Amino acid sequence: MNPYEADPSKIPAADPYINEPFFGRYLPQSDDFKPDLDEHIHSTSPESLAYWTSVLERCNDTTILFDNPWGGRDVFAVGSLIIKSSHRKNGVGRDYLCSDLNEVEAAALAQNILRDVDVKVPNIYFAGKVLSCPHGLRW
Repeated sequence: MNPYEADPSKIPAADPYINEPFFGRYLPQSDDFKPDLDEHIHSTSPESLAYWTSVLERCNDTTILFDNPWGGRDVFAVGSLIIKSSHRKNGVGRDYLCSDLNEVEAAALAQNILRDVDVKVPNIYFAGKVLSCPHGLRW
């Protein structure tokens, strides 16, 4: 079997990664969550922070990919988005602001350099702290 088969109907029940959603097998669906990028991309306006907070509510036990046992950020898959957040850690962990800013700048540089070759660079839609989220939400 192709280890990257994305169609759930083609993955056998005995597959060792059957319980690992998005393990290289994401199949976009028409009803997937899609962020409102026209209004809220990289915005920290009160309206945008409220919007990103509502998106953060989708990050729960049904969308978690990695529950960080060391107090750092957990990783969630919401639609085709990967979200890193420590909102479930109750203030435990470190501040990721500098790391996030470095990733935003690195992605922008890589997109600029790799635009003429067929290499995909992740889009980061938001990097920052959302309301009471102590260590931020990043896309």
